[in-house]
Amino acid sequence: MKKRFPAMFLALVLCIGLAIPAFAAEETQLPESYTEAFKDVTVSHTLGGGHVGGVTSVAWLDEEWTRVEYEFDDEGDTSKVTFDETGYRAVRNDTVFTVSRAAGQADDTSYVMVYVTPYVNVGDGKYEWYEWPHSMYLTEEGFVLDMMDPDGFGGLVELKAGESVQFELPGVYDDEETELTDVVYAVRVEKYYPDFTEEKTDEDGNTYPSIPGFYRYNYYKVDEDCVDETVAGLPFDDVRLGVYYDLPVIWAVENEITKGTSPTAFSPSQTCTQAQILTFLWRAAGEQEVEGELSIEVAEAYRSAILWAADQGMIDLDGFDPEKACTRATAVSYIWQAFEGPEAEAADFTDVDAEADYAAAVSWAVENGVTNGTSETEFSPDQVCTRGQIVTFLYRAYQE
Repeated sequence: MKKRFPAMFLALVLCIGLAIPAFAAEETQLPESYTEAFKDVTVSHTLGGGHVGGVTSVAWLDEEWTRVEYEFDDEGDTSKVTFDETGYRAVRNDTVFTVSRAAGQADDTSYVMVYVTPYVNVGDGKYEWYEWPHSMYLTEEGFVLDMMDPDGFGGLVELKAGESVQFELPGVYDDEETELTDVVYAVRVEKYYPDFTEEKTDEDGNTYPSIPGFYRYNYYKVDEDCVDETVAGLPFDDVRLGVYYDLPVIWAVENEITKGTSPTAFSPSQTCTQAQILTFLWRAAGEQEVEGELSIEVAEAYRSAILWAADQGMIDLDGFDPEKACTRATAVSYIWQAFEGPEAEAADFTDVDAEADYAAAVSWAVENGVTNGTSETEFSPDQVCTRGQIVTFLYRAYQE
């Protein structure tokens, strides 16, 4: 991607996997991968209806992303990008992005910056890197061109451990100052480690400080109608942005936890069976194959999951009905067992007996935000769950 840094940033060089300089403190280390570097960074954005979609940096675009094609200019910089319908996320013009860092050690001097590059539709399904306004860095007063001095705008946003920042995507205008509408933005988060700065020499013999860092990025397209549209990249007519299960469905499909009930339907309101939730959990756990025979009749699609669940002690095959509807109590019990039954402070619901075999699972699910009660005093353990509810429980559980 082409970048035009202001003068003070010409010295910055992005690199991955650098050796630690001899002068670096022994108790600190430079991360060896972007996954390690961004484990304390979270990027999220609001969706229609106020729902928030969490997108962790380590899940962002990488070299194996197959839904984007690039064209490069003579200097090897990205000049054009071609997307299929799943190559970007649709957002609104007033969508609010949040970049957050978890609290860290007091001596952590690393910092995170935000950088946006617009690509404008030039026809034939191609989006071209836009010459004006180039790319933009986030400052305390909003985005400014990367060729401008950020000090005149309050300085660059440099997030330290425990800090966060919110922003909206900047507008892009043509030479007549008309705002362009068909634009895809590359939102890039960069993390730098000044403690490992090295001096380097350019081809003219001038020395400059080089600060190692890592970056992750993803693509977003502004679509004012996205709140009323089906989820970008998914073929389901019955999953729309703004419903509580929008991101859980995206997560479940992208991670191959489940598919639709047809090429165009997810059926979020359809009752979820015990065989289905166990299959979802089996896939989330890595699809471990267990040898053995089943003493009950079960569809071949669920066979491996049922064997795995029985091997894990999650179910007793005697009396187990794979087609039985999954209740809220059963759902949290299965998920809790898949997480090896961690302890939690007892929840207080009038319809959950403290001696019930699912009581500990209910407490854990509530404490960890997997689900809440159906009211302040009731959990409704016997209430039947839908596919939309189950993938939402799983999504929340696996975000921890």
